[in-house]
Amino acid sequence: MLELLPWSNHHVSQSLFKRKIDHHILCSLCSSHLSSYSRRRTQMSLSAMGWLQNSLGLDVTGEWSQIMNINVGGVAYTCLRKTFLKHKDNPIFDALLKGNVRRSDDGSVVIDRDGMMFRHVLNFLRSGRLLLPDPFEEWDLLLDDARFYLLKDLEEAIQQSYEYQQRTFRKSLPQAVCVSWSEATNAAAVAPPLPALQAHGTGSGLLYQGSQHLATLDDAVATLLSVYGYAVQHWREPSPGNPRHSVFLTLSSGQR
Repeated sequence: MLELLPWSNHHVSQSLFKRKIDHHILCSLCSSHLSSYSRRRTQMSLSAMGWLQNSLGLDVTGEWSQIMNINVGGVAYTCLRKTFLKHKDNPIFDALLKGNVRRSDDGSVVIDRDGMMFRHVLNFLRSGRLLLPDPFEEWDLLLDDARFYLLKDLEEAIQQSYEYQQRTFRKSLPQAVCVSWSEATNAAAVAPPLPALQAHGTGSGLLYQGSQHLATLDDAVATLLSVYGYAVQHWREPSPGNPRHSVFLTLSSGQR
């Protein structure tokens, strides 16, 4: 009996040691799983918080977020809510502020319009001014966007812009004109007729804008080049059979 005790004590010690090891392994595994679960939960929480902020404009404290993410025609924009708060009487931006809009999977507001053109709309909302690159050619697109977003101020700013008025004016012009000028009497004629340009009441030269007297052919041609955007194609000098100058001018495609 006494001879078995050492073996029995040894056996018990081994069992206790094994149980301690198993317990340690189990604790390690549990700790690892809990840590992994905690990380996943944190990631899920951050993801949910991001979705709530993008989708509803709310942060975790329930206050309105200052940031808005907008996807216009595939182009992403990030801006402040206060940009639209100044225009909350506008039904489109009021719906945007209240979240009554379509959203993408990441929670961004989706607007099905020209993505690059929205840059100019957003700049107008921020500054109240029409800020465009030089040169700018896409007036029709911008005017259409101003009407889509119900921005009367932007529409008026476009229509009052000198560049837009000049473009609209030139679009109304005939492709080609001929100026006929008498060397002897300075009697002049333009065919076909041009807006704001007519024969002077005295029969000498032309009258521009109802007040500016173009007394010489050089003055008339200079006005057609600088104001109307024409280019001289042919200049025919007077001859014995035709004592009049004839100047033929055309618009380039870029001037229309």
